[in-house]
Amino acid sequence: MKMNNKRLISLTVCLILATVPGISSLIFADIALETDTKAQQRFEKANELRKLADYDAAIAEYKKVISLSPKSKIAQDAQYWIGQSYFGAGQFDAALSAFQKLIEEYPASTIIPSTKLMVERVQQAKKTKLLFEAVTKGDIEQVKLLISKGADVNEKDERGWTALHHASEKGHREVAELLIAEGADVNASDFADWTSLFCAILNDDVDMVRLLVDKGADCNVHNKMGITPLTWAITALGEKDKEIVELLISRGANINLEDKTGGRTPLYWAAFQGSKGVFEVLLAKLTDPNTIHFAALKGHLARVKTFMQGGTDVNTKDKFGCTPLHWAVLANSNDVADFLVAKGADVNAKDNNGLVPLLGARRLDMIGFLISKGADMNVKDDTFGYTKLHQACLGKDRDMAVFLISKGADVNTKNNWGWMPLHNAIRNGHREIVELLTANGADVNMGNWMGTPLHLAVRGGHRDIAELLIAKGADVNAKNKSGQTPLYIAIEQSHKEIVELLRKHGAKE
Repeated sequence: MKMNNKRLISLTVCLILATVPGISSLIFADIALETDTKAQQRFEKANELRKLADYDAAIAEYKKVISLSPKSKIAQDAQYWIGQSYFGAGQFDAALSAFQKLIEEYPASTIIPSTKLMVERVQQAKKTKLLFEAVTKGDIEQVKLLISKGADVNEKDERGWTALHHASEKGHREVAELLIAEGADVNASDFADWTSLFCAILNDDVDMVRLLVDKGADCNVHNKMGITPLTWAITALGEKDKEIVELLISRGANINLEDKTGGRTPLYWAAFQGSKGVFEVLLAKLTDPNTIHFAALKGHLARVKTFMQGGTDVNTKDKFGCTPLHWAVLANSNDVADFLVAKGADVNAKDNNGLVPLLGARRLDMIGFLISKGADMNVKDDTFGYTKLHQACLGKDRDMAVFLISKGADVNTKNNWGWMPLHNAIRNGHREIVELLTANGADVNMGNWMGTPLHLAVRGGHRDIAELLIAKGADVNAKNKSGQTPLYIAIEQSHKEIVELLRKHGAKE
């Protein structure tokens, strides 16, 4: 390597000066100061990266700090934050190694007490992670072992879920019984105020619901959406929703308890988003027959005409903001609906929460009638942001989905949480509807808070749907908001066939 004359002269001068007493110490002090400054800059950069949850980059910067100033206080701090960064990334073994290295190399450091506390915290988090994995798999013997070794049954994950949430979601009843016997809080809530009862209801698991309510789960709690378990059971549209609704009511669920999103009762939700069976269960408890709305709901055309002849406005609204047409549609009363529309009923009238009659229609003939009279098929309710196509996918109604798409329904419309109809169909494991939606332009890479459609399919263990999505162009290496790829989730949940499928198509963790 050649060195230019100026650089050679400068180096020679420095070497000569370094031999002069007094000057040498100044030179080395300047070098040390420059090194400390660089280390401090690296440290600050690492801190910023860590705050952005870019843990790999942060760790790399902290290591550079240590290499620049290995025996300094800032090196000790850097080693501590390396451990914290590994902890934030969920790499518990690496975190423990980093903290242990700090304790061994700097035993007299003032940061050691905090480090020892972090070691305990990481060890507990490691046990909790293993507990969640065992619970998710339904491995009751491993769950017993981990609890015996000190795993906390009420510890929460990044979503605020406890082990009981996971057991309830997966339907592992024996594991749930064990957790409760070991002190699991049946009313523990996550960051959205979801208790395990909501998870069991979403999973359409009557036995799990029965276990939870019999062990003290609150049937009248509100989550952050303002929804109670009873309302959730009504709107989740599971195959056993009627049985779950009856069970909740028998265990004390208040059928008159209004939600916090608009003062709506379970009957109201049953009318607009529940199954016919649930609607009939709650309808039997309706006690005010002296209105045109009740007459329309019961399909009494003669009484509706009597109210109209008495001067009642065809678009008059009840306390929910519903018109008689809303209730006639709910009752599948074609003759009453036809009469009301002929008398000027507004087919796009919204109630207090943005629901139009179309969103309450269950039969294709009624849906077709309303659309033919000008109903907007892509209109959304205000609370969830559901369109009629969302409802069809939630209710696993392929015929309705086919009909709506043929009429121009938007397959990529999102609800208030970023869920497309495709997400709903995947969540329900309905391959035929997924195939229908993707064949009609549904975006297979559009994500929501849980990830892309492929993330959802993998999480649900739906290999056939995952294969279909990949064939339609799904990104096998897309990351969700937690930085997880579909392969990471498949491995975590032990879906071996899906792991093989993803790797076959180039997936990475």
